Amino acid sequence: MARKPTYEELEQKVKEFESSGYRNKKEGEALKESEFQFDSLFQNIQTAIIIHGSNGEIIKCNDASMKLLGLTEDQMLEKKPSDKYWRLFYEDGSAIPHENYPVSQVVATRNIVEDFIVEAYWHNKDDNVILLVNASPVFNHDGSISQIILSFKDITIQKQAERRLQEREELMNATQRLTKVGGWEFDVEKQTTFWTDEVYQIHDIQISEDPKHLEQAIMCYDPENRQEIVNAFWQCVEKGKAYDFEFPFSTATGRRIWVKTSAEPVLKEDRIVKVLGNIMDITERKKSEERFKSIFNNSMDGILVADSKTQAFHDANPAVCQMLGYTRDEIRNLQVKDIHPAEVLPDVIEKFDGGVKNEINIYEDIAIKRKDGSIFYGDIHASPLVLGEQSFLVGSFRDTTERKKTKETLKQAHDELNERVKERTNELEELNTALTVLLKKRSEDKEQLENNLLSNLRTLIEPYLSRLKSTNMSKAQKTLIEILESNINEITAPFTSKLSSEYLYFSPTEIQVANLVKNGKTNKEVAEVLGVTRRTIEFHRENIRKKLGLKNKKTNLKTFLMTFK
Repeated sequence: MARKPTYEELEQKVKEFESSGYRNKKEGEALKESEFQFDSLFQNIQTAIIIHGSNGEIIKCNDASMKLLGLTEDQMLEKKPSDKYWRLFYEDGSAIPHENYPVSQVVATRNIVEDFIVEAYWHNKDDNVILLVNASPVFNHDGSISQIILSFKDITIQKQAERRLQEREELMNATQRLTKVGGWEFDVEKQTTFWTDEVYQIHDIQISEDPKHLEQAIMCYDPENRQEIVNAFWQCVEKGKAYDFEFPFSTATGRRIWVKTSAEPVLKEDRIVKVLGNIMDITERKKSEERFKSIFNNSMDGILVADSKTQAFHDANPAVCQMLGYTRDEIRNLQVKDIHPAEVLPDVIEKFDGGVKNEINIYEDIAIKRKDGSIFYGDIHASPLVLGEQSFLVGSFRDTTERKKTKETLKQAHDELNERVKERTNELEELNTALTVLLKKRSEDKEQLENNLLSNLRTLIEPYLSRLKSTNMSKAQKTLIEILESNINEITAPFTSKLSSEYLYFSPTEIQVANLVKNGKTNKEVAEVLGVTRRTIEFHRENIRKKLGLKNKKTNLKTFLMTFK
């Protein structure tokens, strides 16, 4: 049996472990912060995510999944894999058997299900929804399935119109709090070890002072890690080199967990007198990390994590590596300025600063430069993230190049249509103008023809009819003359109403005289044509000048009449 420590020795150990406990407390606080960040990111990430238990039951879901499925959290948690609410069909319209559901496949095959397309109908919605589904198992250390991560997104618009509606994706980066922390001390001079109760509990070893538990502790590490932990321990004892490891661990009872073990030297007068260390059960944190890695690595949107101050990239998921054409290690050596064209960089930097301050969260149709120099466009959803004492900006990238091309094509077609309408309008206006001119000319020609016809009848026919009526004719001849005169008047009646205004107040005889004067006839010639005396013609001419306002004026009557149409 090992010697029991004295009261003074125990008091000294208590003081030293109080110092170690302070560090453990900080680890616990960091774990709480990680757990909070995990839950926050899980609920705010734009990808719909459901976490199933090993039997397919729903144990956790985020806001995006509830919104997409139209259910509350309580409604989601009460749904079973075989619930009639889930009506899933292949793209050809045939029903998907329950055993072929993504979660069922993972349970049956223990393999990842990727890019599984289903056409879903919900009882509370009229329209179908097309989903792209990924399902990934999370294993316990014994190889059994612990949980199933189901991520999916609505690709209805992409399938119907080859376009995608923007959904936000954010990085999920957190771990669950540590549940147990134990401290230990190794006295270099006395070659003795002291464990707290928590260390015994983590190892599943009964509390005792038997030094054999040290050998048991080493055997709890996997064979490939044992020599590394032993070497690190003696490096710390002999050279004062601290260490910090995370290893898989099998307790004395065979329970598989993960542990974080660290140690540092205690110096006294430049001599290493003790080694203080702690061991933590980080199994839950490791599970959380596995879930995070699964979501991060399987996200269909690209995700970049950038340092808020330096704008250097801290991490990248496979989707964004494929988008940009870089490897993950190459991206970690880049900054924000390296993946955007120079002409848009000032605007990108301004938006980045706004994202860090949580003022700007969505950047639409941002130009992004690939490794080969080619450009594509994308929407970026940004969210600030704090890990420990370091702040980051997490960006979720979605390629919108096709959407932008479609918008530009529609705009070009719209502009071309407007231009064609404008040209056609101009052509129609020109045609309308030409038709107006032609119609006006036709109207004028028609009016001129009517006036000429009426004038000719009055001057060339009516005078002779009047002269015939004054000759000796039989009663039958006079009747025929009257019929002829009536028919002529009937024919010219429509034209008479259209006479120009200059003849409006003229008598029929004055119209005859005016037309003959206009045609250059002298008073004598007019008198002979009309069969009246010259003095009668002079009387009519005087009346015509009076009605035309030419009385007591030297204006030539013929010249004046020539100005009329």
